[in-house]
Amino acid sequence: MFWLESLMSGAALLLELPTGILGDKLGHRRMLRLGQGLMLASYSLFAVARGFWAFALSSVLYGAGLACISGSDSAVLCQSLPGQYRKELTGSAFALLSAAASAGFLVGLITGSWMGATDPAVPVVVNIAPMALAFAATFCLRPAAADGPAEAPPAASDLFSRAAALIRFQPATVVLSLLGTAGFALLNAVYWYNQPLFKRAAIPVAWFGPIMAAAVAIQMVVALSAPRAERSLKLPGALALSLAVPGLAYIAAARSAGPAAVAGLVALVVAGGAWRQPLIQAELNRRITDGARATSLSALSLLGTVAGLCINPVIGRLGDMALATAVLGLGIGLLALSAMALFLPSSQTPGPS
Repeated sequence: MFWLESLMSGAALLLELPTGILGDKLGHRRMLRLGQGLMLASYSLFAVARGFWAFALSSVLYGAGLACISGSDSAVLCQSLPGQYRKELTGSAFALLSAAASAGFLVGLITGSWMGATDPAVPVVVNIAPMALAFAATFCLRPAAADGPAEAPPAASDLFSRAAALIRFQPATVVLSLLGTAGFALLNAVYWYNQPLFKRAAIPVAWFGPIMAAAVAIQMVVALSAPRAERSLKLPGALALSLAVPGLAYIAAARSAGPAAVAGLVALVVAGGAWRQPLIQAELNRRITDGARATSLSALSLLGTVAGLCINPVIGRLGDMALATAVLGLGIGLLALSAMALFLPSSQTPGPS
């Protein structure tokens, strides 16, 4: 599994920037179609694979699909918003997108656990259907209405120069990308440590799935309030809170043993960080112009991915320690990120009230 994950990550890493440039040159909707097509092919191959090399090819295809979608998905979403209200509506758009992702994860969590109990291959085969629907949906995306006369696609060197200028003159975008990657790694670790925490608290195994499903359901609702949180607390405050709350929950969970307390704290880690992704994605897209949006987002994602390669081994090393020490370390890491978020400049265009 380690090698397969490495192949997927490697393919995504190598293709991240080239696919961003292609998205800005050839069209973002085309890259979404290519990305979803590659991911559908990956799942189809994985379902019938029997040897290592077939699984390896499936992993490479999936990583390539992720790279094609990265950047272009945000570009399509932003371009679909009315030009005169784009900056004001960006926060709400990404909040809805995050809530929709949580809803899909919730459905998969409930049905996948049930199907996987009979045969681990069943969820993989069944997942081909929604992947095919997602691929078909990319052909239903309408072109965005142009705000002015059509322009010729910029040269690849120009796109790269724009992305480099963004990173150089707006370092806050790099910080946001790093906060996004590091925050995801630390928050996502709850899906590694939830079962050991539940077992230590003597929670019956039958309750593991319902507890996590309830947490994801709450996360879906909380994500929708991200624009209001940004208006009330400003970007630094809202982002810091979305990192501090799960950080404190991790720290409390490291010392708690009661079933109700542990279940509630794990749910707080999942739901407490729900603002992070929509806040970061919305702010990054407010700071990036349409001409090189996919390239710039891919460049920032590439930096974040490299940082993630450094963070993930640390999280893995924590797993070799005592459970309380590992969970405590995750909490301290999130609190450190929360402190960094407080020094970010406020967004210039909060959402409408």
